[in-house]
Amino acid sequence: MIDMAKQNLNNLRYFFTEDTKNIQEYLDLRTTLTEQDKRFVGFREFSDINDHAYYFLPETKVLVVYDENKCVGGCCLINNNQVPSITLPLQTEMQTSANDPVPGMEDIFSTINLNNKIYGEFNRIAIDTPYRNIKVVKRIFSEILKKCYYDNVQYLFGVGDTTRAKLYCHIFKNLGLEVVFHSDIHVPLKEDHEGVQMFLMSANIEQYFHQYAQSKIMETQLETT
Repeated sequence: MIDMAKQNLNNLRYFFTEDTKNIQEYLDLRTTLTEQDKRFVGFREFSDINDHAYYFLPETKVLVVYDENKCVGGCCLINNNQVPSITLPLQTEMQTSANDPVPGMEDIFSTINLNNKIYGEFNRIAIDTPYRNIKVVKRIFSEILKKCYYDNVQYLFGVGDTTRAKLYCHIFKNLGLEVVFHSDIHVPLKEDHEGVQMFLMSANIEQYFHQYAQSKIMETQLETT
């Protein structure tokens, strides 16, 4: 039997949206996958009803993937471009308890100078099962990098379990971006993590963009990935 999803990979549409209908369809997909897919263990809180408002915040940039009229994937990017004092989700992940103050990014990543820098976090990645293909994942990551370029993001951060973190580092490296896997920074293990240890990632994408800006290679690479 022919897998129609794999046949349609070249026809998928990837776009950032503020349309509430698109965002809700992506959120519905996340919720469905969270309930059915064991690979979402440790990440269920990000589809919980208490977290739904995050997807509709003005500062949350939502990327969706569509096969014709069906949402089959998506992710989020949030940065401090328009709201310098913004708290990234990973900062709350670094709280030992809800009563503790939320740590600053400079406190978490003490070896990175973030003073007057524009930085962001990519998160909430979800792909419907029939469309889980390395080509789709790479294209999603390419779109994230492209959005960072247009939003002048200089540093990109992420959080994930061992499998996700290493996979993301590998994919970004394949796109030419070096990502640091911060095994030296301890992420507190919380009840919502369901026993899954999380790790932090970071990348200097300002340096990455500089490598391509002179010759315009970046635009064509991201478009054709």
